[in-house]
Amino acid sequence: HIRTAYARKQLLHAILGAKDWIASYRENLGQSIIFHGPVGGGKTTIAHNILEQFREEFVPEDYPEGAFSISRGKVLTATELMHIMSGDVIGKDGKRQQGPVNLTGVLAGCNAVLIDDLGWEEIPYAGDQFNFKRQRRWSDFLEYVSTAAEKVTEYTNGKPQPKRLHLIITTNYSLFIQSNGNMVPNPEVVKVLSPRGFSRLLELVGPYQYDFSAVPDYRAVKAAKRGRCCHGYTPQERA
Repeated sequence: HIRTAYARKQLLHAILGAKDWIASYRENLGQSIIFHGPVGGGKTTIAHNILEQFREEFVPEDYPEGAFSISRGKVLTATELMHIMSGDVIGKDGKRQQGPVNLTGVLAGCNAVLIDDLGWEEIPYAGDQFNFKRQRRWSDFLEYVSTAAEKVTEYTNGKPQPKRLHLIITTNYSLFIQSNGNMVPNPEVVKVLSPRGFSRLLELVGPYQYDFSAVPDYRAVKAAKRGRCCHGYTPQERA
């Protein structure tokens, strides 16, 4: 369904980039990757395929038929991340209170987090504090990821290891936009993350930023191939 050469180039670039990331992410604790662009281009599909690389297979020596696998990855929507980062607890009086965020506990045994739909967060009852709370929670989370290897120790086969944590992020917003002939940070993304959080995100993903802006919505294309438009009617029915 890729109609333009540029769209094909973008998609191929993202696929090859994902393969390169899978082959090299272990060399840099915290190395992350982001896919950005309109809906329906395949960002989340590629992200889930990457996350499968964090599934470990175990085959017991005395019972090979009992083989099993454990995922070292976790999938969160941006809204779920906001809930985790709220640190909300219920006090003795039954009222909701702000408590410490135990990310080390929440992400214990987890080496990769897929965060879907950055920029579509919901924070109940935030009111006019919404942007402040969202920025604070994203900034704190990205700071934790960037310093986890230095501050957190986990045990693998009884041996202490620095915490390995990688992010796989999707968003409908472009990270950069053109302004007066220059590429500048997208203010919509900065509004979500804060300038500090945006800078930390760029540090984590490095060169692994993949643009899907030219890739068409495959869902609409698939619907059209079935003889129906996006509203569920055939062209004859609409006529």
